[in-house]
Amino acid sequence: MSTDQEGTIERPEDIGESPGAIVKRWQMECELAEKAEKKWRDAAGRNIERYRGAKMTSSRFNILWSNTQTLMPALYQKSPLPDVRRRYRDEDQIGRTIAEGVERALAFSVDNYDFDSTIRSSVLDYLLTGRGVVRVRYNPHFLPVEDPPPPLAAGSAPKPKEAAGPLPGLGTPLPGAGAAAGPALPNQPFPLLDPEQLPKGDAAQAEQFLTELGEEGAAPPEPPLEEVAYEEVTCEPVEWDDFLISPARRWDHVRWVRFRHRLTRKELEDLAPEVGGDVPLDWTPAGFDEADNTEKGGPGDAMKRALVWEIWDKDSRKVLFIAPSFKAGPLKVEDDPLGLRSFFPVPRPLYSIPAPDSLVPIPEYQIYEEQAKELNEVSRRINNLTKALKARGVYDSTILELQRVMDEDDNALIPSDGVTSAMAAGGLDRAIWFMPIEVMAGVLRQLYASREQIKQTIYEITGIADIIRGATHPQETATAQSLKARFGSLRLDDRRREIQRFIRDIFRLKAEVIAEHFAPDTLGLITGVEVTDDMLRIMRADVARGVRIDVESDITVGANLAEEQQAMTQLLSAVTQYVTGVAPLVAQGIMPLDAAKAMLLSATRRFQMGREVEDSLMQIGEAADPLAALGGGGNPLAALLGPGAGGPSGVAGALPAPPIPGAVPPAGPPSPGVPDPAAAAPAAGPSPEAQAEKQIDVQVRQLEAQMKLAAAQQQAQLD
Repeated sequence: MSTDQEGTIERPEDIGESPGAIVKRWQMECELAEKAEKKWRDAAGRNIERYRGAKMTSSRFNILWSNTQTLMPALYQKSPLPDVRRRYRDEDQIGRTIAEGVERALAFSVDNYDFDSTIRSSVLDYLLTGRGVVRVRYNPHFLPVEDPPPPLAAGSAPKPKEAAGPLPGLGTPLPGAGAAAGPALPNQPFPLLDPEQLPKGDAAQAEQFLTELGEEGAAPPEPPLEEVAYEEVTCEPVEWDDFLISPARRWDHVRWVRFRHRLTRKELEDLAPEVGGDVPLDWTPAGFDEADNTEKGGPGDAMKRALVWEIWDKDSRKVLFIAPSFKAGPLKVEDDPLGLRSFFPVPRPLYSIPAPDSLVPIPEYQIYEEQAKELNEVSRRINNLTKALKARGVYDSTILELQRVMDEDDNALIPSDGVTSAMAAGGLDRAIWFMPIEVMAGVLRQLYASREQIKQTIYEITGIADIIRGATHPQETATAQSLKARFGSLRLDDRRREIQRFIRDIFRLKAEVIAEHFAPDTLGLITGVEVTDDMLRIMRADVARGVRIDVESDITVGANLAEEQQAMTQLLSAVTQYVTGVAPLVAQGIMPLDAAKAMLLSATRRFQMGREVEDSLMQIGEAADPLAALGGGGNPLAALLGPGAGGPSGVAGALPAPPIPGAVPPAGPPSPGVPDPAAAAPAAGPSPEAQAEKQIDVQVRQLEAQMKLAAAQQQAQLD
């Protein structure tokens, strides 16, 4: 890329650092990106017209509309709900409260506006153009401060201005809240440079721009003090042709993204009060001719807007508002307004057909476009043959009544004087000759069969099985249909997971905005959770927040929850059967306790259930006397579940263990008539309340171990 000057541009600074050079640099960047996407944008525009059927005749088959309407409900069915949990299921009360508060805030943000239509619009763009984009917005609402600081008394010295600290929940002070003194203007569109420090041409341009803004050195008016009254985070669909990214092969390598706006004069003045009135209005809606666009006061003039680019530059972490028709400089420049880790206010877009070498979208229709054209041609020929397939012929003009025969109603008899001669000549049918249509009817049948074959080819290309479209053969068995539903939806499941990932990323961006920017009062208002200082400190820290909580959606965890519940039930049944079958063998000495425990540990370790479950299982049989694990009542189940699980609170109906040959009998109650030396001594040990508490704790740990065993079995089934 070369410029009019000598040399090559290697860095953005090579173009210049003046306001006009900044506009020129971004115009060059956007032109290169638009050139890389030109073919896709042309194809996407044609797909929109095909889907709407604006330029299609009645003889065409709109397969694009049919496939899109089939895939839309199959890929996205209902509005999702957030699911925020602790990342690790340990005793983390603060993490649990943070997860609950963030989940409630996300659920409120989804219900507070039409989130469902936003996702549907992006999925429709994804199916028609190959890319779907959704933008997350943080919307604070301000109110003027009712009690401004009192004026200084006569003769008192003014206090030096202090830098205003950030408001609760916001990263930067509000305009006018104690800003440091300096030459900066309010809503400064770009850093003002000293004209003497710039090159000759840039210095003149900067000096002229400063003169247009106002008298140099004049103090700007103080804006009114404001405070945050309410905050919300929303998301909105981005039109497919209003979004542009820097050329890259992966989303992680994208350096900037651009949003295109069409602003009225009032919106321009609100965005940039200093220069908004000087920006030319260079955009008019489609449908107005050149006369309307140029005539002052005409319909086109009333609808004029100004094209404005909102560019999020990841390298400098700044947001620039640039109007291509305004060459003097950017309208406005902001520092990172959201402070997101990924900087961009959009998640990784939906791509219908991911490409390994580029992020230029590929519309799905482009893959089967030739087959769609063939389908349209066959449909056109079918329509023409259907029109030509008529009962037509000639008749003997001497029998004038034959014309009336074709027009009369049922059961009509028409008198004629020439029928007798026609019958004598061999019959009335010899006086009539119909044009043969058998050949055209045969061709029409072949065309119908060809059209069905082309449709099946398109369905094979797109992966839309007949079971998904609700079309099955009447002679198919239920097993055959079940297999088709299982394997015919594999490609569809992959696309569903991509949309689920997209929705989860939207929730994560919204959760990050809520955690970083929402004030404690706002969080308490919409969630009903009291936000403490410890919670606020964790929520404001990216690393700590990411470690403590995990943000998902119900559509990403719903299927897993159902599978976990089923696997947990199966696991509890399997563990109970194993313990019931092995415990008598251990009690009788046929199988050593260590062998039974080793078998159980060997099986559970394969499920990767975690260190806590493994440690709990390792405690089985750790009593001083191995048979003491029977819990006095001889419960074989308690022998495997560990100390404290036997006794009266063990399994009901447990039988006492039979004596083991050659083994020393365990200590038990004294025989009748034999004095018990321990009875005379005072009872030593924990109180009954402590024993009951310990018993409950043991049972809770056992239940947690069983639940983790169930989760491990589910993972094994998936593997």
